Amino acid sequence: MSDSSEKHQVPQCEELSTREDAYDNLSVINEGTRITAASTYYVDRLKKVHDIIEYYIELPSVQIFVLMLIYFDILLGATQKAVDNNVNPSIASNSFDFETLRMIILYVHAIELLMQMAVFRNRYFSHWGYSLDTLLITTRLLNRHTKWVFGLENSHLTGFLRVWRFLRLIQTYLAIETKHHIHTKRELSCQLRAVDEFKKKTACLESDLERERLLRKQNEDVAKKCRDEMETLREALRIASFDVVAAMRGDHRLGGIEDMTVEGEDTIKPMEYKSIGPEKK
Repeated sequence: MSDSSEKHQVPQCEELSTREDAYDNLSVINEGTRITAASTYYVDRLKKVHDIIEYYIELPSVQIFVLMLIYFDILLGATQKAVDNNVNPSIASNSFDFETLRMIILYVHAIELLMQMAVFRNRYFSHWGYSLDTLLITTRLLNRHTKWVFGLENSHLTGFLRVWRFLRLIQTYLAIETKHHIHTKRELSCQLRAVDEFKKKTACLESDLERERLLRKQNEDVAKKCRDEMETLREALRIASFDVVAAMRGDHRLGGIEDMTVEGEDTIKPMEYKSIGPEKK
């Protein structure tokens, strides 16, 4: 009995282990599927965010705003320099406000460059203008937040080196207009193709209409000829019928129709032959 029970227990243990392995494999597959779906979802979300940032960064209004901040920072730096050189302490005390505002503008420029770097990546570093902006902004940040002093007392004047932004703005407008021109040209070519197709269809319809007119004219001519032939045939049949009637009357006369009489009545007169033409009044 013990041997038989052990034999029954061994297959049951093997079956349980097989089921557990199957459940483990299924759980691993489900976990991998969930991870793949989650990664795909987040990748799609990041791509959408990337596209949105790229769209707004390339807007001309955003580029104009950045350009205005650059030259506003230059104006603030010149004003701060003039205030610092003023001997009046009541006016010199306001220089902190200029410094704070310039720091805010500097951080805005740094954030804008980071966004450009995240969006364009290799193209960002290969562009000489963005490389120059990165060098200038990094130098100013290190000059303010570290003990390294680069001797840039008039660092606000380095903003003039970023004049390439103005050229880029012009290039952006040219690219937009070129894109609109290409789009308009494509629309025009599509419309021209549609006009050509319409002309071809119109020509086909006109040829069909002309063919129908010719067929109709031919049918009318054939119908007219048929009517004329029918009139001629009708007239011939009418004349032939009168000839037959005349012949029949001649046969009756020869048979003695004139001798037939009825008592108390006049002699039957033979039928008179009437002409085919209209009756004379």
